[in-house]
Amino acid sequence: MEHLTDIETISALSPRELKSLQGKAGRIINIEESEKNYKRPVSKISETQYREMARLERENSMPGALKKLTESEERQMKIKRDLNLLEGEKGALAYQRRKERNRAVNSKTFCVLLVAVSLLVMAMLLFMQSTFRTDVRLGISIILGILALGLTAVFVSYTGAQSEQVRIEKKLNRAIILQNKTKLKYVNATNLIDFYYSKFNVNSSYELHYMWDKYLEEKKARNHTEDVALQLDEARHELLNALKACHIKDPSVFAFQPGILTEEEEMTELRHSLIIQRQRLKKGMDFNVYNMEQSR
Repeated sequence: MEHLTDIETISALSPRELKSLQGKAGRIINIEESEKNYKRPVSKISETQYREMARLERENSMPGALKKLTESEERQMKIKRDLNLLEGEKGALAYQRRKERNRAVNSKTFCVLLVAVSLLVMAMLLFMQSTFRTDVRLGISIILGILALGLTAVFVSYTGAQSEQVRIEKKLNRAIILQNKTKLKYVNATNLIDFYYSKFNVNSSYELHYMWDKYLEEKKARNHTEDVALQLDEARHELLNALKACHIKDPSVFAFQPGILTEEEEMTELRHSLIIQRQRLKKGMDFNVYNMEQSR
């Protein structure tokens, strides 16, 4: 049997040649042990997502695209905050405008009431003068003084309300113009973000960041697997060539079971197993020969 012959050939090698083979076999064993102890992280990204991230990396879109998307979302949030502030300012100005309008209306109403009451009181005083011959000049003077002071106060209040309305109206118009410009910025920022979402097939920069991190983890794991496979292939190829140089007829057995070369116990077990197989085969052949002779 070839395998048994190979074992005998290996056993007959010089210590230097055997040590060289064992060193090459030991390299295979070390690689396999290292791979056995390696804890591969659980993949948290689908194959479709992995290919998409790989495409973006090949196109040099990542991780720059993640930075752009994050900045775009932050810009959108800032613009949204500005819009909320402008909306609040606009509401406050509208409230102040209503307040000043009410003040102007109240000033007019107070003016009418003041004049009406003053005229009524003066009419009563004049009636008393004509009826009771009472001197009402002092009373009329007081009424006229109160009326003058009241009208002055009403005028100041009314003109102040009007001026304040004009000032508020200007500020309100500026706020509306600024709000419209900010709304346009918000629309543009949102359109840009939607473009990125569609391009990267995500719903947020957080999702893209998560996918990118998991892609890097999976890529590292796959690279590790490929590196191990390459190292094993090189180590086995090196051992195969060395075994062939030693005239081993079936070197693949030792390349994929390197422990046979490094562990005497495994070598002995294999030799024993092959001897038993050879004996059984010989018995079978002898039995067949015996049957053939008996049948003649």
